[in-house]
Amino acid sequence: MKKHTVSEIMKHRPCEDWTKEMIAKRIGKGKTLLEISRLRGVPIKDKIWCITRFLPDDINRRFAVWCARQCETDVPEIGACIDAIEAYYFGDGTENDMLAADRAAYRAAYWAADSAAYSAADRAAYWAADRAAYWAADSAAYSAADRAADEKMRQKQLRKLRSMITPKNKE
Repeated sequence: MKKHTVSEIMKHRPCEDWTKEMIAKRIGKGKTLLEISRLRGVPIKDKIWCITRFLPDDINRRFAVWCARQCETDVPEIGACIDAIEAYYFGDGTENDMLAADRAAYRAAYWAADSAAYSAADRAAYWAADRAAYWAADSAAYSAADRAADEKMRQKQLRKLRSMITPKNKE
């Protein structure tokens, strides 16, 4: 597996809390994404941020959809919106389908006050519709993950990421 260096991480502009020196102390000459996922003393949300910056577009998209589906809701329009986003991400839906589903989800979520689920779905749709594909997937993945600030959910997200990046014949 490829090892990612301090300079590669710095190119993605981590938050100001993470100086080049702090990253170098933890990364050394480089670490794989799995090694980064297991670093001690690094908040889970920062591990997720770092990992999603280096994932291929298709894995980031799958992770974004998975995160959005973790939001519990009784509003069917939210699920339909996530379905439309997933179809769009993988070439089975149109931007118009996704935007229509997004509008329906927005209205339903607004009235149902189910803002957490809407926010994850809307964020994924926004980034997919308005940004370049790679940047969209990576930002959507991180944004969807970041919306669920609960530590238990972050641990679940990190486990999901690990399963997505673990080579099939290892670990």
